[in-house]
Amino acid sequence: NSRLVTTTLLAALALAAGAAQAASNVTVDDTGDGTINDGLCTLREAIVAANNQANFDGCLFSGSGSPTTISFAIGAGLQTINVGSQLPAIAVPVVIDGLTQPGASCTAWPPTLAIQISSPTNGQYNGFTLNPGSDGSTIRGLVINGFNNNQGYAFNFNAAINIYQSAGNHVECNFLGTLPDGTTAAANLRGVDINSSSNNVIG
Repeated sequence: NSRLVTTTLLAALALAAGAAQAASNVTVDDTGDGTINDGLCTLREAIVAANNQANFDGCLFSGSGSPTTISFAIGAGLQTINVGSQLPAIAVPVVIDGLTQPGASCTAWPPTLAIQISSPTNGQYNGFTLNPGSDGSTIRGLVINGFNNNQGYAFNFNAAINIYQSAGNHVECNFLGTLPDGTTAAANLRGVDINSSSNNVIG
């Protein structure tokens, strides 16, 4: 089927182009959730580094320009990051790429995803928030679960991913609301919550 071949080729080229466009990088190498200048880089610290386009605590920011890839190198295999409070809203274009974690792959179904973002205390906050300024971001290769508190402001809480006044984003190859096996439920109140945004591609 020529249409299928063409579509597959275009998708592969788009992924390659996305990777090639990444002009700067910061790498998460710790499963913690704090902001401490201890030589280790947590996800929380990496988002601050990306937003500021500069080193932050234990996160080394390399390169310059947009988008910034947030990579993962936390040992090998499945790693869980327990989020105890609202992560910083993302205000610049980023590629949050769980497929950079050793052992992760999205080349076959079901994918093997090796970074799990979870809310163990079920707080009133999202997993990730793409805010104004983050247009053109990509979130891929992650397991995001447990963000299911039904209290708080309806449009800015309790989603695995909240997209607010940010356009042209891609959410791809994630398990939202399951465990890493992709079948066992671990609900979020919402998977992807899109508000005042356009041209976002989910799936």
